[in-house]
Amino acid sequence: MNARNCAGRIARRLERGASLLEGMVAILIFSIGILGLMTLYAASIKNTTDAQYRSEASYLINSVIAKMRLHDQGTVTTDFAAPDGAQYTQWIADIAAANATLPGMDTNPPSIDFVGRQATVWVFWKARSDGALRRHMVETQLDQ
Repeated sequence: MNARNCAGRIARRLERGASLLEGMVAILIFSIGILGLMTLYAASIKNTTDAQYRSEASYLINSVIAKMRLHDQGTVTTDFAAPDGAQYTQWIADIAAANATLPGMDTNPPSIDFVGRQATVWVFWKARSDGALRRHMVETQLDQ
């Protein structure tokens, strides 16, 4: 019994730090999981912001295209031409008045180009996540 008791003591001494080590490994695995979730959350916020800016750019472009379609078709190409067309400058003023500007839009204003009866509308903005210039472009054929 003495040998068995001695062997039990030796075994307990060898196992003394095992539960502490298991706890530290569990905390490490949990921490890695939390860091992964934080990375996913940051990516989600970035993608949501990018989608919001694309949506706003699409709205701005669709609004000016609707105005072009309702405008006098004889003067639409001169009135909406960037940067000096009267309706173009009014559109830019409307955007500013509604606070609908996108980040970096002041240094990269929207553009409207005409080739015959085809209008190409560009809206630019700078992404806050990486500062890169983004753009949304729509081409439309105006009625004759």
